[in-house]
Amino acid sequence: MTQTLKRHTDTVRWLAIAAIGVMAQAVCADAPEMQSIEVFTTSDRPVIGIDHALSEATNVTVYLVDGLERFEAQLSSRLPRHPTQARSEALRRIQQLTAGNMVQARQAAVGLAEAMQYGIDRYPAIVFDGHAVVYGAKDFAEALERYYAWRRVPAR
Repeated sequence: MTQTLKRHTDTVRWLAIAAIGVMAQAVCADAPEMQSIEVFTTSDRPVIGIDHALSEATNVTVYLVDGLERFEAQLSSRLPRHPTQARSEALRRIQQLTAGNMVQARQAAVGLAEAMQYGIDRYPAIVFDGHAVVYGAKDFAEALERYYAWRRVPAR
């Protein structure tokens, strides 16, 4: 009797493990797999939770679309009024730019171009896989939740 009970318990345990495995696969299959996430924002409208997302996924790109304006403002700050002196000072500042400054400026330009290509007209905007955008979410987790909710709605 005890061996029959043990075999029955082992069978039930195996079936339970198999059922959990099947359910886990079904849940994972329902979760949309993202190829890319692009965050478009400005320096005065930061999106929180991005640091965690960047550590969890390598497919998140953050664009500060006001970066070129800030870059230009930094270069032109307190230039002399005389045009020749202003030109010389601006050239000196440009020559002193670091590689890091140039990378930031380039990234800002790329972000601005991408935002224009997507037709993004307000910030923050988070684009998922190049086709779905969540506007106004200042929390990355909230934007992700809204995206997943949208994906769960059946197509009409």
